[in-house]
Amino acid sequence: MSTPDEDESVSQESTSTLFKKTLASFSFQPKTPPSTRTQRNESTKPSTSTSTPEPRRSLRSPLSHTILPETPSRKHAPASVKSKRGFAPPERYAHLNTIQDCLEPNLDIVFCGINPGQKSAEVGHHYGGPTNHFWPCLYESGLTPERLQPTDDFTLPERFSIGMTNLVDRPTAEQNELSRAERLAAVPAFLNKIARYRPRTVCFVGLGITEIVKSQVLPKSSNKGKENNKISSYGLQPFKLVYDTSETLFFAVASTSGRVVHYQKTHKVEQFKELKILIEQIKTGVFDSTGLVVIQR
Repeated sequence: MSTPDEDESVSQESTSTLFKKTLASFSFQPKTPPSTRTQRNESTKPSTSTSTPEPRRSLRSPLSHTILPETPSRKHAPASVKSKRGFAPPERYAHLNTIQDCLEPNLDIVFCGINPGQKSAEVGHHYGGPTNHFWPCLYESGLTPERLQPTDDFTLPERFSIGMTNLVDRPTAEQNELSRAERLAAVPAFLNKIARYRPRTVCFVGLGITEIVKSQVLPKSSNKGKENNKISSYGLQPFKLVYDTSETLFFAVASTSGRVVHYQKTHKVEQFKELKILIEQIKTGVFDSTGLVVIQR
């Protein structure tokens, strides 16, 4: 899967501070003799010495399932704010090829993204953007014993029992260029694909795709269904697919795009580590999934 590449973040003075400065400029000032005014002007000249700005606090927090929005960073962004792209018709990216799934039956994990990003479509491999954290997270979490490249994606099923797919096949530069209706319409085919290959787990890469699938598989009348209106969080999801002799559980991690900075890379690695622990529990038979809602197809 491939999440569209994204841009970076700019620190700026808080709105409240700017507002106070603006009010100060209009406040009453008593008239003073010219000599006093001159002294004041001289004393208020900016110092030529430079001071090191206080560094921004890192958003890295202890691992928890606190829901954080997947907002792209604005670091080093130009002064003018770039507006988000809206829906893009298929013909806009008709020159890009779709990316092939990397699947085999009964894998440990199938990673599923919302759709291929433009860079991934150009190189022909999942998570092909140079700033995407997917491949580093895969290695640093211990899911693979070596650091892999996007060009290694087709080797994952045989070597590591890991597969790749996307909810929507067509590539775009940004996921906002897919309509919500288009994403919702893709869910039944996605579930049929998973039921055909029957992996132990499906891991959604991004909380947006998690919300889309969740809204379609949980009964609206149940307590769990009512939670669909809430933002999805990472970790084990409250539903599963059940077959004759096995089942598929669903997990979610934050988007691995480098633009999503509310979850820092180290935090994303921790989420991948939780997935690894879940796989180990399933394979050793110690995980109990009886409390999960069975998806009706």
